[in-house]
Amino acid sequence: MKAAGKTTRERLIDTAAALFAEHGYQNTALEDIARAVGIGPSAIYKHFANKLDLYSAVLDQLAAPFLALLEEFEPDTNAVDFALRVFRYHIEQPALARLTLQASLSGGEHRRLLIERWYRPYYEKTALRMRSSQALGSTAPLIPSEFMAFNNIMLGYINLAAMHAETLGVDPFSAQAIADESQLLRHFAHALMQHGQSQRRGSIAAKPRRAPAERGPTKRGPTKKATGKTRRVSTEDR
Repeated sequence: MKAAGKTTRERLIDTAAALFAEHGYQNTALEDIARAVGIGPSAIYKHFANKLDLYSAVLDQLAAPFLALLEEFEPDTNAVDFALRVFRYHIEQPALARLTLQASLSGGEHRRLLIERWYRPYYEKTALRMRSSQALGSTAPLIPSEFMAFNNIMLGYINLAAMHAETLGVDPFSAQAIADESQLLRHFAHALMQHGQSQRRGSIAAKPRRAPAERGPTKRGPTKKATGKTRRVSTEDR
């Protein structure tokens, strides 16, 4: 059934995102995507050169709005609210987290593409915003453990949702579960920023001071007596 108001290209991207997220890139054939959209397999090539080209379009659609969020990140003023916005984005667009898990497990050219289009720009943009912090200092780096911990929680919430639903009998995508998790994230984001500030300040305090440069040997040496006369001794004589 056609999605109202969407072009064939848009429907292909939406369908591919869902199938890649559920089955992985390598286990999803173009024929599967075409069948789900309701077109013949050859019709895909009117819009995309190959499967990787379609995967690239999926990444652009999912990652571009996410990366745009980073422009609003101000570590000194909205770190906690920003963490909640990232969480909300993953709730509304769970395919991005699932694509990341699939690519992380399987590897291959599509993982390199995902890193290039989303994960590395995500890290680099976040690091750039951290360096703009007045509280942390203009040279404050983004500590890798902070980035990993933050994304373990964000991506893990999405990718473990089915496990938690079956094990705990709680729907992680219910309004109550999301509200509860958001409250925990507020505390986590605050603690993470405090930990980062402490780590950076400790690193700066422990940084050794540069020792003063040693003076080189003087060109002129002491005098000594020779045949009853004094003469200057060059460095070659010593």
